[in-house]
Amino acid sequence: MIKTRVTFDIEDHEYFSMLKTYISLNYSEVIITDDCNFDFIITDKPLEGDQYIIISSHHFTIYKYQKASKICSQIVNCAAKEVADDEYEISGKKAKLIVVTSAAGGAGKTRLSQSLCIRLAEMKQKVLYMSLDCFSAMEGKFNDDNENDISKLQYYLTLKRDTNKSVEAIKGYDSIHNVYFIRSIYPSMDQLFDLDTMETLLTGLMKNTVYQYIIFDIPTCITEASLLLMNHAFLTFVINKFDSPREKIYLKFLTDRTGKNMKAVPSDYDLEQMIGMMSGIEYE
Repeated sequence: MIKTRVTFDIEDHEYFSMLKTYISLNYSEVIITDDCNFDFIITDKPLEGDQYIIISSHHFTIYKYQKASKICSQIVNCAAKEVADDEYEISGKKAKLIVVTSAAGGAGKTRLSQSLCIRLAEMKQKVLYMSLDCFSAMEGKFNDDNENDISKLQYYLTLKRDTNKSVEAIKGYDSIHNVYFIRSIYPSMDQLFDLDTMETLLTGLMKNTVYQYIIFDIPTCITEASLLLMNHAFLTFVINKFDSPREKIYLKFLTDRTGKNMKAVPSDYDLEQMIGMMSGIEYE
């Protein structure tokens, strides 16, 4: 989260001192106390029945002498909402779309793509993992009690809802790995994106500035929709495990149809090298 600036208009000096100390000890990473520039004002003037009021573009009130933890949590939540409502503008840079696929099942595509997400999150990158492969044999590494299936996103897109708002509405968050994700859970063919739905998805995601990277784990069966995705992706990793003629034909087919950004990598490929490619750094 971007750091939020707070200034005070509090006459009760003892309470003011306690509140400011609490913020500095517990919320210094996200809240800055500032007498000049501010996003929020905390005041103890008698407004609306002797309440504090935090003034911002989203007005809300809390009781006077409320617990400091309650005040801080409301500030953080309100700041997060403002960021989400501001056309998802966080870094100012559009997300890089990365595709991971393979010529055959069992090559380690899902394991490698999820491990890549975890490594990027460790590097303080905001990552969204999106699985279009409802037939993946691997159990997902990411878990959220309230996670939704990607078919719900597909449904929203057919209704022409805003793509990025729809993503934010249904995404899961794995707090252990610090990765946001949308997985395919139910093994049914109707979850495969058709061309029109993929076009709608990409039109929105090409403008997304919430995430530094969006990692797509896609099926081995190639469709016009998946080719469209690879055409728009910053980079596509094709996982090779068996060194088979099928894998060579598969890679050539993808290269011929997309003409760009194909990186053939073995299933035990070093994650740091993959990240280097994603950052535009070529390793020897």
